[in-house]
Amino acid sequence: TYESLLNLLQKTLLALQADRLNVHLQSLLDECLQYLIDANIIRVKEVEQISDDSHAEKVKRLLYETTKLGKATVEGSVDLGLATSVYNHLATSLINMNLENPLHLLYITIPFDLPNMTIGFRQLVDRVRR
Repeated sequence: TYESLLNLLQKTLLALQADRLNVHLQSLLDECLQYLIDANIIRVKEVEQISDDSHAEKVKRLLYETTKLGKATVEGSVDLGLATSVYNHLATSLINMNLENPLHLLYITIPFDLPNMTIGFRQLVDRVRR
């Protein structure tokens, strides 16, 4: 629940330094939760619970739970900023997979951020000479 997340956040080092760093914990938590919801990492689930007081009224509470993409992001150690784009890329690529030869394995094992990598010409020549 939101209250349990805020309670957990208040027990961190950031909470101790919040005044000095000029950070408002509740607004920071709201921003982070909204970012995770927009990235489809978590979803909000509305649940009715019986209240703790003696009136036994049903109270609607919001629960936060991880999505399959959120679990895969954590377990696969994927950067949160890349998670959605990697998922979309794999979903569209799944249609074009050709399983008749092993070339799809090469496609799967190439790092997603390979276009951002630069390869030095000398290192390439040295590698070829070996």
